[in-house]
Amino acid sequence: MALAALVILTGGVTSGCSSSADSSGGPLATYHGDSARTGFTAHSSITPANAGSLVQAWGVGGSATISAQPIVAGNSVYWGDWNGFEHATSTEGKSLWSTSLGLAPKPDSCPFPLGNLGVTSSATVGTVDGHSELWVGGGGGQLYALDASTGSVLWHTQLGAPPENVLWSSPALLNGSIYEGVASWNDCPGVVYGKVFRVNAATGDIQGVFSPERHRCVGGGIWSSPTVDVAANALYVTTGNDDCNSPEQNSIFRLDATTLAVESHWQTPANRLVTDADFGATPTLFTAGIGGSTHEMVGAEAKDGVYYAFDRNDLGAGPVWTHIVEDSHSLTSKACEDLNTISSSAWSGAGAAVVVAGLQASGSACLGTVAALDPATGGVVWQVTVPGPILGAVSEAPGLVAVGAASTLEVLSSATGATLFTYPEPQSSHDTGDGYGEPYWFWGPPTFSQTTLYIGNQDGNLRAFRP
Repeated sequence: MALAALVILTGGVTSGCSSSADSSGGPLATYHGDSARTGFTAHSSITPANAGSLVQAWGVGGSATISAQPIVAGNSVYWGDWNGFEHATSTEGKSLWSTSLGLAPKPDSCPFPLGNLGVTSSATVGTVDGHSELWVGGGGGQLYALDASTGSVLWHTQLGAPPENVLWSSPALLNGSIYEGVASWNDCPGVVYGKVFRVNAATGDIQGVFSPERHRCVGGGIWSSPTVDVAANALYVTTGNDDCNSPEQNSIFRLDATTLAVESHWQTPANRLVTDADFGATPTLFTAGIGGSTHEMVGAEAKDGVYYAFDRNDLGAGPVWTHIVEDSHSLTSKACEDLNTISSSAWSGAGAAVVVAGLQASGSACLGTVAALDPATGGVVWQVTVPGPILGAVSEAPGLVAVGAASTLEVLSSATGATLFTYPEPQSSHDTGDGYGEPYWFWGPPTFSQTTLYIGNQDGNLRAFRP
């Protein structure tokens, strides 16, 4: 896992109201919009007609790096920072509560210019027995359940010893269970056994564990977030590299959600592998009309620069189609060094394009790309460049696509890719080593919800934009 891959975010979201529901039948607010990780919310009053008039309505500053996606449930915005705190802020910018969830101290042998890691996981908010709860990975390798109204800790369960084991992954909720992935501290001092835990949402009791390394290699970290096919009772997860080139590294798995047994599996082919070739993005579920019938699909991009789209019922058959999101020039370019294709895709519903992010070297600069792809063939509907690399997921609302591209927030037309709004992060004191400052980057993805577009920044600012 390279330095830039720290923001999977995560795993490591687009939220607000979504079509998903939790086990109690209530609305579910979670990473990347819904449990299918489509990145789409239908409930937004920001439109192509008024997006150009977006202005910052409020901002909350003073925290550490924010790489998690803001999750909106009711009148609250939930977000974590690298000081180890999970926060709740009202949709009008008022602080409601902050709860410390621990830190993963930087290992002594780690060469990367980073400090301690705190909350890198995006929260999931749902209900248990009619009570609103929040689940999120903490900085100390523990999965937490919090009272969504007060921030008080209801339970916490250790899933891995810190600092080597980090919960980049954002929780998935299905039928009373929480699913959470475990990976390493950026491969420092080395990889750890990747795992997905099934945990009782009400009590924190561990109900099952999946580890991809059936060949007993160390590695296969689950940096990304579990994706849920509710109708099939199935999970999709992607894995990173390991220490012995096993058949489980750099792969996508389909698991039975109850038993965590492997139902299907596919690995990036050897001729596509690059150094540190994690299959890092969170999978997105979508459908495609192929040969006169509707096919259930799942897609994710890997750090080899390819977006892979599969029939979700048979991963082992290999991709139905692929799309190059980073060509050989950018993969070897100094401008794009240590930057990876780890952004999760978005899909707004039946008949819509799959929207993916990529990288493109241009002279001494590394630019981001956004492309809308035909879900049946992977053919390009439109493709545009944006001012910088896209590390967080792609987010969609009706008629709109939003991404954090390095230090700019970009809102595009989902029909044409035309730029509708750009917000450049102000110049800062962020020292790059040459004595000059540069703007901090948007490491996490934006969130559409009702009247507002939210995004957190590397400098610790949570910003809210409205027309």
